[in-house]
Parts: sequence; C-alpha cells; structure tokens
Amino acid sequence: MKTTLSVYECGEFHDLGKSFTGIESAEEAVRLWESIPACNLHGIKAINICTEDDNGEEVEDFEVIYGGVMHLEMLKYYPETQKNLEAVRYMKELQKRISNLRVEGQLPHIFADKEKAPARHRQHR
Repeated sequence: MKTTLSVYECGEFHDLGKSFTGIESAEEAVRLWESIPACNLHGIKAINICTEDDNGEEVEDFEVIYGGVMHLEMLKYYPETQKNLEAVRYMKELQKRISNLRVEGQLPHIFADKEKAPARHRQHR
C-alpha cells in the first residue's frame, strides 16, 4: 500500500484552483498549503491523506485538514487510513508543522512491528 498527501486550493471541489498530489513529505505538503492565500476565491484549502493499493488504485482519500481544522473524528469512516502507520505519522507531523491548527478528535493508537505496544502484566490477586 502506498500513502501520500494531496493539497487542494478548494477542498470541496478539487478541480477548482490549484491541486498538488503524490506528495511524499508532510514538510512539502505544509509548504504548499501555506502558499495558498487565505483569501483565495476558489474555496477552503485542504490537505488529504491518500492511500493506494499495490495496483495504484485509490483505497481511501481522507481529508485530514480542511481550513485550519484537523478532522480526526472523521477517521471512523476511513478504516484503512486509521490503521495505516504511515498515515498516522503524517497526521502527527502535520500537527507539529502547522501552527494554530485546531484538532478535533484523537489520533488512532496503532503500533508497527518496531514500535511495540506497552507490555501488559497480569495482576496477581
């Protein structure tokens, strides 16, 4: 599975205004997103997390940031994105890089093979 970012001048109608797809770093996505003027005439700018299968077919296209809000509460409708470690890393990095970002909802708690979940010990009674 491949995970990338997209930046849209208009989050609702991607064909209106500029769009940038296939972005492989949160730093680049934020740079492009911040270059869109707040007073643009094409709509509200957005950043999406896009996942594709091994054949290049879109699996999910999650609009993670719309305007100045990160909409994590919407992850419940995007099961592939919420369990995708690369997508979660993008979300964390976007939070760090965008000042004054309002976050609604919480990041999913997933662990990769190298990022082991904390051990749970049985309590003796």
